[in-house]
Amino acid sequence: MNNLNDLIYFCEQFYSSHYLPIAIFYNNKSNIHSFCPIKNWGDFIRQNINLDSPFYPYIYNSQKYGIFGLIKVCDYYLVIGPARAQKKSDNSIKIIARELNLSNEEFIQLKEFFYALPNYTYNHFFNLLSFLEFSLNKNKIDIKNYYLLNQNFSKFVEYNKVNNHIKDNNNYHGTYYFEKIMLEYIKNGDSIKLNDFFNKVIKKQKFNEGKVGNNELRQAKNILLAMIALVGKTSAIDGGMDIEESYNLIDLYSIECERCINIKQVKDLQLNALLDFTSRIGDSKKILKYSNDVKNAIYYIKNNLYKIKEIMEIVSYVNVSKTKLSNDFKKQVGKTLNEYLNDEKLNEAKLLLKYSDESIVNISLFLNYSSQSYFNNKFKNKFNITPNDFRKKYK
Repeated sequence: MNNLNDLIYFCEQFYSSHYLPIAIFYNNKSNIHSFCPIKNWGDFIRQNINLDSPFYPYIYNSQKYGIFGLIKVCDYYLVIGPARAQKKSDNSIKIIARELNLSNEEFIQLKEFFYALPNYTYNHFFNLLSFLEFSLNKNKIDIKNYYLLNQNFSKFVEYNKVNNHIKDNNNYHGTYYFEKIMLEYIKNGDSIKLNDFFNKVIKKQKFNEGKVGNNELRQAKNILLAMIALVGKTSAIDGGMDIEESYNLIDLYSIECERCINIKQVKDLQLNALLDFTSRIGDSKKILKYSNDVKNAIYYIKNNLYKIKEIMEIVSYVNVSKTKLSNDFKKQVGKTLNEYLNDEKLNEAKLLLKYSDESIVNISLFLNYSSQSYFNNKFKNKFNITPNDFRKKYK
């Protein structure tokens, strides 16, 4: 696409459908047009985002603002974003507003802008960027090649800095073989061995994990974030866990990690996250032994937990009689279809109560309970504690 009017029209339609800011620059980096409710958006982009990249499309991840994508179309540069990986606090938006010298009225506009931005995981955003690259340049991107290119470029730029950092600080790493053992337990879904390994080895062993943070808390958080991503994208999926379920857990525990205010909280979260992954992998392996009808019912429940309102939706999807499915399910799983659905919903509720800021009313609505009081009763019968007391105790 080399016609500027067509490009502007394309960007306008993209912004209208995705509510994701997009700005067009000419090769001398002058801003031609911006689709964004924030005034002087082009100036902001030019001051904060480097449009020169060794390859395109390129993903730029700013901890302060969010994820940006860069695409080059003939002599024009498109900057897409920011998309947000997690909700920003009012305090972080105030810091940005001060840096931009915004008035109170403009701060309110900026806050509304950040709150309205769509959520994207890194992979989701990459897929969107791949779609745009193909639409505009007819260029197909393979995610593996992209990561390899990105990794090699980073190595090239950072080689001397990293090499000197290791020499100066004597930061040689000694965790490889312990990580291999841990990842194997997780992949096999063996929660007992993993927990035993943590208590008898990890807690008593002093590791040299390198320096990846400016202070002890940041160091612990960065190690946990890396570990969660490694487990979620390798051992969990290789062990049979659903890809979307694994990525959702990565997002969930990554957000919770940033909320930790001391190292003990980080360490506790680390064990909880790894045991959660391992337990779910173990459950996934059990599912493989069930009949196709029972497996399909379980997969449907896991993928539609927030949509299911009644058992007949599951029966209709599996396409067998309710009696047959109920009997097979009870015989193979050891609990009724209704009990399994309720357990899945309540376990999901525990995660939302512990790791999200959603109200108890909203959680009960999300999971399609007829009322908050009915949800409260089900929760207390299952866990012997009310949702409110559970949140106070564990959040």
